[in-house]
Amino acid sequence: MNRSQSSAKELEALKRVFKNPLMQALGLVLQRMRNFMVLSSDEVASKLGLGGSSYRMVEAGSAVLQPGKALLVIKSFERIELDPLCKIMVAIQVMESGIDSIDDMRAMSKLLGEADAELHDLFEKFDPLWPIIKSEESSVVGDEIKARHIDNELENFLTTPRPTVVDQEGLLDSHVKSLLSSTPPFYLDLSLDLLENLQGYVPRISPNELAKWEEKNRSRITHIVGTIRDHRMFTDNSNFDFFDHSFLWEGHFEKLQIMYLSPNRKDVLKEFTTNFKRFLEKNHKKYEQRLPRFDEAMKKIEIKWGFSKIKQFDEILLHESVDMNNLWFYKLRGGNVVAFADNAVMNAKEDRVHYGTSFTYNETVKKLKHIEKLWNEIDNK
Repeated sequence: MNRSQSSAKELEALKRVFKNPLMQALGLVLQRMRNFMVLSSDEVASKLGLGGSSYRMVEAGSAVLQPGKALLVIKSFERIELDPLCKIMVAIQVMESGIDSIDDMRAMSKLLGEADAELHDLFEKFDPLWPIIKSEESSVVGDEIKARHIDNELENFLTTPRPTVVDQEGLLDSHVKSLLSSTPPFYLDLSLDLLENLQGYVPRISPNELAKWEEKNRSRITHIVGTIRDHRMFTDNSNFDFFDHSFLWEGHFEKLQIMYLSPNRKDVLKEFTTNFKRFLEKNHKKYEQRLPRFDEAMKKIEIKWGFSKIKQFDEILLHESVDMNNLWFYKLRGGNVVAFADNAVMNAKEDRVHYGTSFTYNETVKKLKHIEKLWNEIDNK
């Protein structure tokens, strides 16, 4: 065997062994997110229109996730943003195209970084990996990616919304113009009729519906402000099967503020953390990803006792002559706020009618401003 034949075989063997480190890092991110959502690889594969084995190869960093799957990915992994995902998927495609060696792939990543400042900052984190890729197996490279927290850097990149230069009014105006220009007038008339009919319809929200809404929108929630008459509505074990507070582990979620109006002051935070941790430990197989960061998540909770201003809260909790017991405001990315109120009580009798609803925009803003004012006035020290 001559030298050229030997080199060709060695190169072919190398091509079969080494993996694209960006693909490996993406696979680790997707796997961690999937585990957090308590989904199997087959369930995610179905959402993406892939076979189970094909998707597992994506998580292993052995297969390319095609850019055409981008929309399905952001629907399946709600925290991932479209713009950065597309950049990563295209970068992987370019790095995989016509690459004959590790040095070629490294050079291509450098060119991609020069073309995009955000990719440049991310790809710099991969610089220490290239010598390791040349000398070690892909499993060792995967361990290095995790040890150097490169997968965390990639996750931050993928889940950070890119700033827009369009102001909110301009953005709304552009959406309206797009709607008007692309929709047949017949459908616009139907839509306006539907909106007019909905304005006369009072939303009926059950605890189950609220829990589903919260779970669906957890990747959009940044703050929650809650007012409850009975502190047990927040701390009792019976609530955790419905409300597992997954938003507390979301990186963009900042604060959960609870005002409780029980006549007697309690250590509500201690009662909640004790009961909630027991619940997670009891269901550790499902929540094993959360337990290591439990204390960190609990730091996002702030609780105050508001009974000293019960008259003001009684006024706020009154909705269309109905005395409400629980009021929740969800602040979402982009500045929108959604409010829910209900008259639920602990250990309610079976014949008791539950009433829960959501407010109009004007009522939401008015009540939230009033509660935030009271929150700042109350000092429980």
